[in-house]
Amino acid sequence: MKNIITLFMLLFLVSKASAFNHLMVMGGAVTSEAGSPISIIGVSSAQSNSTDAFALTMPVGTTEGHQMIAIIADDQSTEPTWSCSGWAQMSSYWHTVGNGPGLVAFSKTAAAAESGPYDFDENGSGTYCAGVIITLSKTGGTWDLDQASNTSEIPNSQSSITTGSVTCTDDSILIVVYANEGGKTVNTAPDSVTVIGTETLSSLAIAGYYELRNAGAITKTLVWSANDESASMALVLDIVP
Repeated sequence: MKNIITLFMLLFLVSKASAFNHLMVMGGAVTSEAGSPISIIGVSSAQSNSTDAFALTMPVGTTEGHQMIAIIADDQSTEPTWSCSGWAQMSSYWHTVGNGPGLVAFSKTAAAAESGPYDFDENGSGTYCAGVIITLSKTGGTWDLDQASNTSEIPNSQSSITTGSVTCTDDSILIVVYANEGGKTVNTAPDSVTVIGTETLSSLAIAGYYELRNAGAITKTLVWSANDESASMALVLDIVP
């Protein structure tokens, strides 16, 4: 009899745990890596105090068909013209207060025998550059690289910056990148994210993160170590069946 009671208690606990997990997933806008059609292959980041020689390394594990996303921060006060062989510009945002910084996003589908580094040429007068790359793979469908995007900025009297709101779909990936003009480090990272990379120079800093998500509107907040002019970019990528 004692064994039967114990068995019923175990079955009850298992059923409650299963129901809890189900509710967590069904609630929407929850980080969910298990079962996601999107996989993170690798990340890399780099910095340079000479924009003419700025290069990003291909993330380890990148092979033919993988999708790469690169986001670059620049200290130039006005938006330059960028070029990098094989990369397509997705979006850009240049700070409207003070001298910057600016952010620009690029995409590239890895070719056969893909290799780096990737030289991003800034045809302008900036001094500092820093950037991050994330490589993604998917199960089925095609990438929708323009599912949603938004930007934001703060003046040099603030240290906390919140991205513009973006609406995620089920099984999408959110990429958020922040930059500041004065080389401030990250004091508090956004919640529920995984770091892509951070780079800090004397007059520029960048911090990039990602999160696999379900449907729902979202913003993400980062706090720098001190007040500074800052900009952010939020991108949502998903898969079209």
